[in-house]
Amino acid sequence: MTGHKFILVALTLFLCLNTYGQKSIQVNLFETTDQYKTKTYSKENVKLLVKQKGEDYIWFKKFVDAETGKKIPKAHTSWAIEYEGDVYFNLGYSNDLNNWKIFIKLDVEGPNYCLSFIDDDTPNVVKNSSAYYGGGITGALISESTKWGRHWFNSSNEKIKILFIDLNNQKQGSMSRNVGSIGDLLTPAVLVKEFSLEKSKDDVRRLSFEEVLEIIQAENK
Repeated sequence: MTGHKFILVALTLFLCLNTYGQKSIQVNLFETTDQYKTKTYSKENVKLLVKQKGEDYIWFKKFVDAETGKKIPKAHTSWAIEYEGDVYFNLGYSNDLNNWKIFIKLDVEGPNYCLSFIDDDTPNVVKNSSAYYGGGITGALISESTKWGRHWFNSSNEKIKILFIDLNNQKQGSMSRNVGSIGDLLTPAVLVKEFSLEKSKDDVRRLSFEEVLEIIQAENK
């Protein structure tokens, strides 16, 4: 075996051992919103190397080929992934919670809208995504202040944010994003505009989380 071949074999073996020694899961990819709507996978049985996984989110390292262990180009730009029957939305397609390393589980799926709920139990890695304002308490407070007014209180007086995805309103692809819908935190203004509510701003702000869901679900059948 020549020196070059030996180096190539050794490097391949190292990459394989390094990859397979990490925690991984098998997922299916939806490259675009339309692929999700038609349940058409762009790739199936892809290995996803996981940094941390919770009940409602996946924080990943990279997508790799299950056979070679090599990184799959642009797989991280998938609009969503499917894991064990559940669909997880790519926060890279959110302006409010922008994070290209986090997929968040969809709590509500329908032909027109998808929703994910964010509450006090949601990990900070999800809640504190988006623009970076520096470390420490000050940075965290500034980051959170950009999301003020984008929450709703449920019947137990618990504060819940709704990541709202309009499947019929899709944006053109860009260098970083495929063609797809954006998921942002639902505000009273968006609720009024999207559902043509004939209510005052104050009345809309007083709507409970459950009432907001009723409004959305009435148009999500």
